[in-house]
Order: sequence, then C-alpha cells, then structure tokens
Amino acid sequence: MTEKQVTLPITGMHCTNCSDTVARELGKLDGVATADVNYATERATVTFNPSVLNENGIIERIQDIGYGVATGEIELPITGMHCVNCAASVEKALNEMRPSVVSATVNFATEKAKIAYIPGQVTPTDLIAAIKGAGYG
Repeated sequence: MTEKQVTLPITGMHCTNCSDTVARELGKLDGVATADVNYATERATVTFNPSVLNENGIIERIQDIGYGVATGEIELPITGMHCVNCAASVEKALNEMRPSVVSATVNFATEKAKIAYIPGQVTPTDLIAAIKGAGYG
C-alpha cells in the first residue's frame, strides 16, 4: 500500500480538546493510517491510503464535525481568451485541481480568475501552470 500525506490548515479550534476531537474523528475514517492535529500550529497532518480515501473525504469530515480548512484567495489576470467558452475552459482546468482548489470563477469581461485554494496544497505558480496548460496566459 502506498500511503499519501496531506497537511491542512484547520480553522475553528479553540483549545487542545478541539484538536484532539479532530484527530480522533479523522482517525475513524477508513484508509487513515495516522492523524496528527496540532492546536498551536492549527494544522492537521493525515497519512492515508489514496485508494480508499482522498483529500476531499478528509476535508468533508473536518467540516462535518464543525471545523474548517483555511483557504487563500487570489485573483489572476488571464490573457488569450476570445469568448466565454475560453473562460469556461480556464475555469474547468482550475476546478480540476480540487480539493486543493476550493473554487475558481473566470470572468471573460474582466479577463480575471478568482480562485480560492488551500495554501500548502497548491501555490500561485501551480495555478498559473494550470491556466497555461489550458492554453491561456
């Protein structure tokens, strides 16, 4: 079994009991080998079997128990779009990066993409690479 590890920024924890709860609940998920949650750093590091569980399942469980995963937002200019279908292609490429990309909307009129993402999982450079991979700048 090849294990994968993900580190997620957690929001909504107020004490060490909160971090213990998150760790315990994540540990109950099928496919999770280890779940370490640090209240001081507000981070959860989860080692899991990707053939049984994915990052979305981990994020959903965190949200189901009343906590959140911190996101960053960025607005990037997009060049080379000629129509709304071009904007849809860029949006699709960005949204295929889920769960690292939480949401992405592209406005053809303003030639900008507004992207919510999980820091540490994806970088602005990765987002730009996805846009370029879709054929735009």
